[in-house]
Amino acid sequence: MQRALDGETDWARLAPHAWRVDHPESIRTYRQDERRQSADRKRKRRARRRLGK
Repeated sequence: MQRALDGETDWARLAPHAWRVDHPESIRTYRQDERRQSADRKRKRRARRRLGK
């Protein structure tokens, strides 16, 4: 945000996917794990519901 306010106009470098490549030390892997676990629970719950259990 600060870089945009400072006048940076290279919007492609400010995109989330580009930022992630430039700052791998700042990525919160536990959040990725939480999202994956949540999606797995959701899939299992839906499968159980389809099977009528």
